Amino acid sequence: MLCHYRCIFPDGDHNIVYGSWIKVINGTKPECDVIEVECRLFAKNEVEVFYQYLHAQIYRNTTKIPSPSLPKPPEKYDVHIIILDSVGRTQFIRSMPKTIHLLREYYEAVPFRYLNKIGLNSRPNGFAFLMGKTAYQIPKSLFSRGYSSDYPEEVCKMAVDNDQFIGFRYQDAGYVTMMSEDWANGEFTWPNCRGFQKTPMDHYMKYISYLYIHIVH
Repeated sequence: MLCHYRCIFPDGDHNIVYGSWIKVINGTKPECDVIEVECRLFAKNEVEVFYQYLHAQIYRNTTKIPSPSLPKPPEKYDVHIIILDSVGRTQFIRSMPKTIHLLREYYEAVPFRYLNKIGLNSRPNGFAFLMGKTAYQIPKSLFSRGYSSDYPEEVCKMAVDNDQFIGFRYQDAGYVTMMSEDWANGEFTWPNCRGFQKTPMDHYMKYISYLYIHIVH
């Protein structure tokens, strides 16, 4: 039996970079967030792949940690933004009372009470929440005076690397950032949009969903 692993890195929203295969030995510590492991069994002149799986971790590059001699930066709060798609707030309260109790009582979670839906499906609402912009025109109705899109052209044709993404604001404030989206198509790339051309976060885990579909299954 012989096992190897390789690191897999995101390159923006549309590309994946595969590292070289490395033999797994006792004490192996991959220096990446996502690792593909493959084990092969050699018997009777045949090679059988009997284990192949993806493993995820948060790899911290200790070489980037500031020296203890430097002045300690001011303490910042850890910030976790948890989004449950397709679940309204009142429905969440009714159907998942234990979850909301756990988040509030043990983690002091703060609900966004007045964060309203502005369009159909995830995309327009994700742009409003994470970019602070309207991706599509909101027509005038009994409930709205109507709003034009904040983008001068079709938003799908534009990369969002220079936009006011909330993750960039936290990076500017000195935070280490992570986005772990469990939708392979992605908020900013569905259905065939440009999204991020460069990896936007320190730990960008969206591509794991894509890899699970094409590697594990």
